[in-house]
Amino acid sequence: DIEDYYVTPWDLGYGHIVKFDHDFTGRSALERRAGEKHRKKAWLAWHRDDVARVFASQCEQGDKRFKHIEMPAAFYAGGQFDRVEKDGELIGLSTLCSYSSNVRGWISVVMIDEDKLAYDDEVELVWGEPDGGRANPNVERHTQTTIRATVTARPFPTEK
Repeated sequence: DIEDYYVTPWDLGYGHIVKFDHDFTGRSALERRAGEKHRKKAWLAWHRDDVARVFASQCEQGDKRFKHIEMPAAFYAGGQFDRVEKDGELIGLSTLCSYSSNVRGWISVVMIDEDKLAYDDEVELVWGEPDGGRANPNVERHTQTTIRATVTARPFPTEK
């Protein structure tokens, strides 16, 4: 559902600067949503062995190749949003994934349903596009897979 991918200032961690003491475009829409549950911004530390499995698949023949992870940042789309699941349930969206030399691993920003946010929880990032990718010639055909990740706050962990 496309509405699963809509975001609010609260989802992005900007709720603290939303003020209704002046007029602005979209004010009434934000006022209506102010009391709703929102997603909260956190970070994902991707599990290294799953990332290595994705890289290793690039050398496989047939349809077992997973979506390529470009380094240092995997921005294969204008607005990249990957599903984040816990026990098969959509609980959030991952975006802005990149390799961090400080972490020595892959991290991404995640927006998780506030009632599902638990630091140190293991979640699954659904990597790649459904049905082998779309007809975009810039996105190679691939098989969708999952990458385990740990929900974290800054500073990022250095071991996984």
